[in-house]
Amino acid sequence: MSELQRVATAGDQSRGAVIFVHGLGGDAYGTWQSDGRTENYWPAWIGQDVPNLDVWSLSYDASPTVWFGNAMELPDRAGNILALLEAERLEDTPLIFICHSLGGLVVKQLLRISAERPNQRLGQFLHRTQGVAFLATPNTGSDLATWADRFRTLIGTSAATQDLKTDTATLRHLNAWYRDHAPQEDIATLVFFETRSTRGLPIVDASSADPGIPHVLPIAYDGDHITIAKPPCRDDLLYKQVVRFVEERLPAPSVPTPRSGRGRRIFISYRRRAASDARLATWLREQLTAAGHDVFIDVGITVGVEWSKEIDRRIDWCEFLIVLLSDESIVSEMVQQEVQLAAQRRRRDGTPWFLPVRVAYDGPLGYALGAALDRYQYVRWALTADDHQVLETLLGALSNSAVDLAERGESTVENKPALTNVAPEPRSQLYLRPATAADPRVLRQPGGGMNLDDPCYLARSVDPVVRSMAGDQGITLVIKGSRQTGKTSLLVRYLADCKRMNKRIALIDFQQFSDSELEDQKAAVTRIGYRLIKELAIDPSARQPLDTPGDLTDFLEDVIFPKIDQPIVLAFDEVDRLVTRPYRDSLFGAMRGWHNNRGTRGGKWETLDLALVVATEPNLLIQDGEQSPFNVAEPFRLPPFSRVDLDHLNQVFGQPLSVADLDALHDLVGGHPYLTRMAFWHLSVGVSFHDLQRQAVNEDGPFGEHLRAKLTQLQRRQSSLDAYRELVHRNVQPQPDTYWRLQAAGLAHRLDDGGGIRPTNLLYARFFARTLR
Repeated sequence: MSELQRVATAGDQSRGAVIFVHGLGGDAYGTWQSDGRTENYWPAWIGQDVPNLDVWSLSYDASPTVWFGNAMELPDRAGNILALLEAERLEDTPLIFICHSLGGLVVKQLLRISAERPNQRLGQFLHRTQGVAFLATPNTGSDLATWADRFRTLIGTSAATQDLKTDTATLRHLNAWYRDHAPQEDIATLVFFETRSTRGLPIVDASSADPGIPHVLPIAYDGDHITIAKPPCRDDLLYKQVVRFVEERLPAPSVPTPRSGRGRRIFISYRRRAASDARLATWLREQLTAAGHDVFIDVGITVGVEWSKEIDRRIDWCEFLIVLLSDESIVSEMVQQEVQLAAQRRRRDGTPWFLPVRVAYDGPLGYALGAALDRYQYVRWALTADDHQVLETLLGALSNSAVDLAERGESTVENKPALTNVAPEPRSQLYLRPATAADPRVLRQPGGGMNLDDPCYLARSVDPVVRSMAGDQGITLVIKGSRQTGKTSLLVRYLADCKRMNKRIALIDFQQFSDSELEDQKAAVTRIGYRLIKELAIDPSARQPLDTPGDLTDFLEDVIFPKIDQPIVLAFDEVDRLVTRPYRDSLFGAMRGWHNNRGTRGGKWETLDLALVVATEPNLLIQDGEQSPFNVAEPFRLPPFSRVDLDHLNQVFGQPLSVADLDALHDLVGGHPYLTRMAFWHLSVGVSFHDLQRQAVNEDGPFGEHLRAKLTQLQRRQSSLDAYRELVHRNVQPQPDTYWRLQAAGLAHRLDDGGGIRPTNLLYARFFARTLR
């Protein structure tokens, strides 16, 4: 039987919950009491010393004789405990687990089960877990069988505990899963190991305790396997470390909870540098707060790692996201990123609700925002006289009745015809703020044209070769480059040429997949199959669930091919999002099989084209070269803009820069295509080059939106954040696996002269040296 024993209650402003999990032979109280005295029960200390915290101690059947059987009962045990946590409604609460010994295995297993239930409430426990503290837990170790022998010395020999030795491979695989997923989910890990023997033997030494997570250093504790879970006083090293761990991972709430039962948690997304957006956002916050709602806007927080964490936390916190859409905000990288994070969360758990407000803008939203927001009705704002009408509409959407409509799949915001819309004055295409990526959706609009005549697009040496391949059939194209270097823009031009060749195009953009859709193989391949049906305009009744990449191959051959008479192009963008997935090799192997089928099966396979867009080095995407679709042809690599390219852009923009200025700009942004375009755009709207240089690294400067977006992107992987901090401050070279993540994000590159790895440009080096303290 499993029970949660409440130790401390936070009240109305809970920062989260700490759950103590004992191991074999333990219990909810005795495991955590020094000298068997009630006053030395340290879960109660934490409840007293950390305000606004819920504390629980888990009690469950931990008899050694029933823990492991021939089939290993750990998954059943963890599943039972997970259901108990759900019954206590803890799936919406930030969590930290404190685990003793084999209790750590239980927690890792329940997190793994949570990951396998992405569309259920159980799936939230993985995302809600903020940290796990392992006290003498055998995570890996060089020889788990030896560890099992030691553990049986402690608990006594039995047939059940003998299975610990035979099941060490299972335990090793479990830790490999945790080692890969904890950094991805930003789950912090704290590890202690004992230094004294128990009954003459060390049970869990440093190597066995080490989970193998970069930058997680196991801490030696002056105690044995039993006393490590029983700190004798509040000055004990272990207790103070755990308290700090809890305080850092479960920060105190910085805003009050709603003042009434009808209050809503609201995040307002807007562009800070746009004056009309900022005024409207501030006014809406004041009015909505006065109406009893909790409202967060990004103002008054010093930019840094904590600012970035607060943005992520607030997206996870809010019930509604009001997004102000103006001609300036739709190209804001921070607005795009906030909406994308909210959309991923919505696909995961059904919230937040989107409430778009068009601020004197009625044009297209672009790729990043349109994919998330085009389906929703919106309210228009044109003049300050519309303030109260917009507020009234939003208040109606925030009411209980509006939420009930949203839960039935209906719109929560009416399109108010009484509001006067004032379209922005048309600008020359040349002076439009550069978009962060091309919009490939126009390929699917009947008769829709593509913006292929942008005078600021610079064709590099690879462009004519890539575009000429549209006239071939049965080819595999790989385009490689770091983020925002023009990969998608080149892909769009290639696909436009394919369309003119009467080919049918299916574009699968993995950036539009949620984490839960990508985490599970079945969910991922089923989603790919659904997207193929939609992209190729096939009857939706042809959709079917798929289990494996092999099923996806059969789906292409049995369902897709018979319905399409033309040659088909399958284009996959943002392939890097699959790199860390456990099914990576099998899916990439299936793609390699599609390439090989042209020669072995013939038929429709001979006319199938593949286009793969990646930022990661292809040889790092899959271990087995013979199963890789990325090495069947030499990748087309997109370099940064050269100094000569800047001369061309300078001509296009009317020569605002001198030769010396062009040299300085190239040094500042390193030829980064997007940042170079952004610099020329600021110059075109009146910013002097002197001011652009002076304000370059300011959070509200000409590149501020981009730099803050990069910071939030970097913050989501602690190992990358730590490595980049070491790189910009002390030139410590990152490990290979961390480098490819930084390189794929466009944050680092390897010098051609063998001088090692450096930040991509001076702008990044200076901004992150100041920000990452």
